[in-house]
Amino acid sequence: MYSGAQPPERRLARWQTRATGSAPGGRMTSYSGDIAIIGMAGVYPQAEDIDAYWANILAKRDAVTEAPPDWLGLSELLDPDSDDLMSIYTNRGGFLGDLSRFNPAEFGTMPASIDGAQPDQMMALQICADALNDAGYRAGEADHTGTGVILGHSVHAHRANTNGVQQAWYHDQLRNFLARLFPHVERARLHEVTDLLKSKLPPIPPEAVPGLVPNVMTGRVANRLDLMGPNYIIDAACSSALIALELAAGELRAGNARLMLAGGVNTTTSPLVYSVFCSVDALSRSGTIRPFSTDANGTVLGEGAGAVVLKRLEDALADEDRIYAVIKAVGQSSDGKSSGLMAPRLEGEVLAMRRAYEISGLDPASIGLVEAHGTGIPLGDRTEVTALRQIFGERQGDVPTIPIGSVKSMIGHCIPAAGSASIIKQALALTHRIIPPTLCDEINGDLGFEGTPFYVSTEARPWVRSSDAPRRAAVNAFGFGGINAHLILEESPVGMHADATAAFLPRAVDAAPVEQVFVLTAEPADMAEAVATLQTQAETAQDFAGLARDSWARASDAPARLAVIAADPAELAKKLATAAKHFAKDPHAALQTRNGVYYEPARMEGKTAFLFPGEMAQYPGMMADAVMAFPQVRRWFDLVAGLFEGKRDIRLQDVAFPPPTCVDEAGQARLDALLHSVDYGSEMVFAADQAVFGLLTDLGIRPDALLGHSTGENAAIVASGWFGMSRDQVGAMIARMNEVFNAVNGSGEIPEGQLLTIAGLARDEFTAAFERHPGLHFTMDNCPNQAIVFGPAEAVAALQADVVAQGAVCTTLPISWGYHTEYVTPMAEGFGALFADLKMQPGAVDIYSCATAQPFPRRQKAFHDTAIAQYTSRVAFREAIENMYDAGFRRFVECGPNATLTAFVRDTLPGKPVVIVSADNRRRGMVAQLRHLVAQLFTSGLDLDYPALLDPRETADTLRRAETRTKRRKARFLPSNLPFPVLDEAEAESVRALLGANAAPAALATPAVQHNGTAAVGQHLQMMQQFLGGQERVAHDALGTAPARRQIEVLDLTPQFALPMAYRAYLMRGTPSSSAMARHLADEEKAQARDMAAKGEDAAAWQHWSLSRLAVKRAAREILAQADMPLTDAQICIAKTEAGAPIVTLPDAGLQLYGTSIAHSGGVGVGAVAAHPWRIGVDYETPDRIREPANFLDAILSDREAARLPIRPDADSAVLLWSIKEAAAKTLGQGLQGRPQDFEIVEFDASSAVARVANQGLTVDTRSGRVGPGICSFGYLLSA
Repeated sequence: MYSGAQPPERRLARWQTRATGSAPGGRMTSYSGDIAIIGMAGVYPQAEDIDAYWANILAKRDAVTEAPPDWLGLSELLDPDSDDLMSIYTNRGGFLGDLSRFNPAEFGTMPASIDGAQPDQMMALQICADALNDAGYRAGEADHTGTGVILGHSVHAHRANTNGVQQAWYHDQLRNFLARLFPHVERARLHEVTDLLKSKLPPIPPEAVPGLVPNVMTGRVANRLDLMGPNYIIDAACSSALIALELAAGELRAGNARLMLAGGVNTTTSPLVYSVFCSVDALSRSGTIRPFSTDANGTVLGEGAGAVVLKRLEDALADEDRIYAVIKAVGQSSDGKSSGLMAPRLEGEVLAMRRAYEISGLDPASIGLVEAHGTGIPLGDRTEVTALRQIFGERQGDVPTIPIGSVKSMIGHCIPAAGSASIIKQALALTHRIIPPTLCDEINGDLGFEGTPFYVSTEARPWVRSSDAPRRAAVNAFGFGGINAHLILEESPVGMHADATAAFLPRAVDAAPVEQVFVLTAEPADMAEAVATLQTQAETAQDFAGLARDSWARASDAPARLAVIAADPAELAKKLATAAKHFAKDPHAALQTRNGVYYEPARMEGKTAFLFPGEMAQYPGMMADAVMAFPQVRRWFDLVAGLFEGKRDIRLQDVAFPPPTCVDEAGQARLDALLHSVDYGSEMVFAADQAVFGLLTDLGIRPDALLGHSTGENAAIVASGWFGMSRDQVGAMIARMNEVFNAVNGSGEIPEGQLLTIAGLARDEFTAAFERHPGLHFTMDNCPNQAIVFGPAEAVAALQADVVAQGAVCTTLPISWGYHTEYVTPMAEGFGALFADLKMQPGAVDIYSCATAQPFPRRQKAFHDTAIAQYTSRVAFREAIENMYDAGFRRFVECGPNATLTAFVRDTLPGKPVVIVSADNRRRGMVAQLRHLVAQLFTSGLDLDYPALLDPRETADTLRRAETRTKRRKARFLPSNLPFPVLDEAEAESVRALLGANAAPAALATPAVQHNGTAAVGQHLQMMQQFLGGQERVAHDALGTAPARRQIEVLDLTPQFALPMAYRAYLMRGTPSSSAMARHLADEEKAQARDMAAKGEDAAAWQHWSLSRLAVKRAAREILAQADMPLTDAQICIAKTEAGAPIVTLPDAGLQLYGTSIAHSGGVGVGAVAAHPWRIGVDYETPDRIREPANFLDAILSDREAARLPIRPDADSAVLLWSIKEAAAKTLGQGLQGRPQDFEIVEFDASSAVARVANQGLTVDTRSGRVGPGICSFGYLLSA
């Protein structure tokens, strides 16, 4: 959290002075300004506090699970296949479970009052106390005479009131009912029966009675925390928390309070609530909640509680409080007369938003993040998107700019507490400057996002601020019953200019281990003993990070150095064991593993060079994790993005960190072009280079010289400090250079051509070929195996054909400028005029020039001429590296995005005793790569300190919350399930004896008593059925739902894919019910289905399993029918080979069909069967599964494939190549097994999507094509 506020004790002292400046309880003056959020607390599914909550959001953790075992009371009440109006067809939701804990002693509450009380009351008390503590105004330590509390809460069936009903009414009714059935039984015996049932319920002692009264929720908070301001609850359904927030802000503005608590509480979601939502088919039958997704089929309910502490902004600033966010306005509206009480109304939602912007005076365009109401109910989502479009307008240009999401996708819909989850999420996003992700698999094209400025934020991304205005976020909440609210939040006015902590590196909250770097130093012969000592220490260490810090503190000047990177004790033990085996063999040999074990037996002498990449090092999402983790990195992107705010139709941040969704082909093409444009590209890489230089400096790594590649030379010069430029001066220089570039570019003075990279050709062969083609320029000498040339397109094409024939690998670069030729002299002269006025003060660090391959001169005129010469001279990077090596440089550290220069240096200095390492690694991520960088440099002999920068930063807030978590875990579990009496057999026999009934047969004994319970619950549900039945039609229309149908969509793929053999293939979509599937399954498969149910497999697993089987069985039936073997699905069994490949078996005939393949993805199942003797493989993938196409392609393609295949680094290309490899691997009966590069695409026709894949001497032919939103690929092979 933001740590710029005063320590709590100083803030508290200032508050006490201000609070006692008037009479106790005295009224403050009215106020019309903004309201600050200065404290927060919450508990949500799988998140015991806001630290865990934020970590879960960033990790995209789906906290929706099946209900706890005792939630339903009786398993028969759950029937996924029932069409009964009141049937509960799902038990999935966002449940608090074990996180529902409360320590009564902490709040002076009688333990006896807990079990039968409303759990929400206890959780509200705890959350409010935690929020005050987070704000620095702990109850009992601060004067809370002017503090109030308003909470949103819905009154429905919960543990307290259902217990009260049974205790006070139900058992009397049951006794009268039994008296009518058994008139011969004495009254006393009937009392014994009902007393036995009552004994199964929580008691209601006098101290528990307040727990039955709804408004005592806030009364209890005020009583236990000694708050003497206003207190009340409000129920506005899903809008409750936002309305509570506005009411609390109003109390502050009216002068009725100095401090206010506001939020929402819903820690009990009972089966009765589920039955109501199921009755209108509003709950997702798949058990997932995916707002804005094609898979959206309803909402999922959730539990949670959250509260925020509010104070007038001017008071918060005066008291130097930590400010999470500022409330600018809350707009409210009602729907008025609509088609039904449950129906969303477009006009009402629009009105609430419009009022918020009218109240605040803000332009909706200034909003940088929207938290949608987003319930996953299709009609509701569609209405909300339409309403947002009316307020925010149409999309301007090709690229969306405003991210939208819904935390409900992760925790479910918490109804009255839903708004609190949204408020806290947005406040944390503003605090940490991170665009948080939402869960959405495939955007629903029917929602119309393509015409709006919004995109669905499916990935965590940096929140770069390019304007002078503060970051702003909005929250929607639309309650059923027609109450709407729209909240506008703004980042702290202090936080705009002060940095948050490393928010993306959260301290481990149980399940989020952070990698640590452990080091050891010793004589080579003693290293095995040192490893054994660390192994012993790790076995008993309580503080894993502390053990790592201690290892650095003990490091000595001994020659041998070991560094190990591990995230937990088990990983450390495994890697230390690897090191121990190495030392047992030869402690004088170096060791380096890809997963983080580095060892050098002797220190390396020599100097350190920083290498700054230039243009073309950029890539989409470059260094995103570091931009989110390190404020100093983000500040450089803020600076560069802000230079051209309002001057370009597409912002730099949208190019560097492009929207992950809702970008059409035209928009994507524009983003790709701008990414590789001269201005955007050079600016992004410059910012990245400076940011990484700052990180390396903070890590204590100091260079002896700097070398910039191409435009990276500008970054090296600035980083050197020779010109003493401030950050603002650097920004101004970039802006002026951009003006020069635009002027020259627009003048038409510079001829266009083509840049070609030539790799894999010996230098003498390249030189000979280059000389055979006049009119070309050799612009970059990167390394012995790579050169770049420029020239007219025809001449470049001729050279390309020449060198490819000799085995070279060529790539055309997306830049048409003749960089590093005399053609750019006008631009070089323009830059030279800008540089002429800079005053130089050479420092101790040398700067090497790629124009001369020598150090820059230290006289200003000569320096100036050399700096300008780099624009028109060949980049002599290879020669510069060779000269630096000759000058004694042994460590080369790439100081920027990507790792291109690292590869060049490795190629230039093969076999030399050097350390070559990059700060970035696209597969690993920069944050993780920095640990590897530190480890390698330490083992090479650099003296470094413990890399605290890479550790999550602890603040007073995080430490306090960690202490609270420890205490809470020891607290008493707070049950929230509805009381449901169940009798064991002995008790049931006793009841039968009391009633004079015969003993039940053994097989029926247990259900006999439970049946009475079922009947009782059924009677209660039937009481509601008349009302709900009358509302069913309206509700279905309002929610955009209809009673679920289990119809399966079937698509015959055979006509689309012309394969050279007899085969059949089908694609199916839908959700078969277990009862419907039963008639299609062989006996062996029915056992599998039962096992899946027993293991609690989720709906998606069942859907994929069942659909793929139906598809294969249909294909197999048709193939077998051609051989005069008509069979039913139940006579066909899908089994597996030892390798796990599917085969069709015919148990009755004793036959097997090995030409079988299945695929399933995104709710689709595909099955294919080929006639003997052919083998077939099928795969189906959707592009939305590919989050980072470039990294994905790096992972699946070998270097040879990457160089040869004509591919674009986009999701469509990535999923196509992946699908081809998967289909080929399945054809061979083995699958990829995590080894995609072992299956090499040796031939590929991009126009027809026909390919050939080789693996271990076998070649598989493939055909691919688009089917719906995905790519389907078939592989086929004639078996021997």
